Amino acid sequence: QLPAQVIEGKLLWGAKEGRTMLEQLGGSASCDHKKNVVQPEPGAGTLVVVICSTRGHHLTWRAFHDNLLKPLQADLALAVSSDAVPAWEANSFRSYAKYVWMISEPPENDYQYWFDEIAQGCFNRRFSTADAELIGDKIRGIWLGLIKATKHRTASSILIYFRWLALQHLEKNGLLNKYKHLIITRSDYHFIAPHPLVSSLMPGTIMVPEGEGYGGVTDRHSVMCMEDAPRVLALAEKIVFAEGKEVVDYWMRYLGSVGANGINLETILDKWYRNILKLQIRSFRSVMFIV
Repeated sequence: QLPAQVIEGKLLWGAKEGRTMLEQLGGSASCDHKKNVVQPEPGAGTLVVVICSTRGHHLTWRAFHDNLLKPLQADLALAVSSDAVPAWEANSFRSYAKYVWMISEPPENDYQYWFDEIAQGCFNRRFSTADAELIGDKIRGIWLGLIKATKHRTASSILIYFRWLALQHLEKNGLLNKYKHLIITRSDYHFIAPHPLVSSLMPGTIMVPEGEGYGGVTDRHSVMCMEDAPRVLALAEKIVFAEGKEVVDYWMRYLGSVGANGINLETILDKWYRNILKLQIRSFRSVMFIV
């Protein structure tokens, strides 16, 4: 179980800021996403959000700027871990970003702490170790890595979490109607050609690069209309909204079965987009690769 000092709402372990996640978000979570679905203002543009970290920034920045931000005339935001970002002085992502949204790493780098605070802030419940263990066992695989009680490998849960974190700041800062399109991406992409234009993308469609789907939809780069963002980015809440058994039942209705190799995040995103949110998936020829 999570330590008593978390249950009491006090942070006595080693997060750099010395505050709980909700305290770092201003004391509360934004959870009523339906009320935040709004039409973009006239002339609204595109916002690119880099999530998790600015890994590879020294290798990728120039091409990222010239082939993504510049062609789309996009603003840049960072939704990143304050512990995973290198010195700002030499980080062009940081110096160029219009918005910087940081959160400390959870204790012991275990994202159960932060998912538990989502459960508290949005559903007035706890995301317990027993919940995490049950979900990890019944829907085994690699989609919840770094929620350590799930025993899943990799770090996939942080991709779910930082999408939710970006949504928190979009809603709390009133940015949903300031931009027409949103791109969630990563900093270690090296762009070798201009990103396709997104101006024709309509609500109800997600655009992703071809490849790296691994049986589902890639988690590395997602383009959407901003009015779809409150639904798309709230995936974390569907992991903690109820007791573990109810969460397992919810996901198994869409997954059907768990194969010998388990479930990856790409499969979860495929079910989330197509079956749950009823979105269309449109792909484009990839113009970037991971360094």
